Amino acid sequence: MSLPRIVIAIISFSVIAACSIEAAQSPGDQSQNAPSPASPQAAAIPSLNYQSCLFGLAMCDATPLTPEQRQAAVQAERQRFLEVCAYALDGCAKASLTPEEQAAVAESARKRNYQNCFHGFYTCDMPRLTPEEHDAVVRKIEEHTYSDCKNRFYGCDPSPLSAERREKLARAVHKRNYQDCLHGFYGCDASQLTAEEKDAVAKAAAARKW
Repeated sequence: MSLPRIVIAIISFSVIAACSIEAAQSPGDQSQNAPSPASPQAAAIPSLNYQSCLFGLAMCDATPLTPEQRQAAVQAERQRFLEVCAYALDGCAKASLTPEEQAAVAESARKRNYQNCFHGFYTCDMPRLTPEEHDAVVRKIEEHTYSDCKNRFYGCDPSPLSAERREKLARAVHKRNYQDCLHGFYGCDASQLTAEEKDAVAKAAAARKW
């Protein structure tokens, strides 16, 4: 399962913040390197702290934040909690969710399960699909199976295909086998050829002279 976007964002920001702090604390002449109160470096320090609070990092110091920034940090923390619940990660206390949040988390989980089933991921839970989703997934599986069997991929099982699809597949496989035999390709199964096809293959083999 892919990491939630908020987790990726926190990791990325942590790296940037660590690099910024290391650069700010690099050794040198403090009288020359220390930023003045009006310098861009000094202005960036509160911004970095605010971003740390938004991302819930340990370096966050909520004391200098404005009321608006504190409120934004609280909302960001709530959003991270909802992400945890939406991805069914450890740490989600669903009992603390509002009815609206529970509905949103359930909808997110339903969509994620549908995508898992549609793309053939092992985390798919077919019984949880709606009738429409189930039909779409079945069609996707049939298309994937038909393509695999048509290209003679190992492990292909045509049994889930409809009778019409199996008949179409048989014609496609036969045609491909005939072309392989006609051009002397590896994988030709001459036993599947008709009498007319065998004659054409024999003439083609004689004409190739190799």
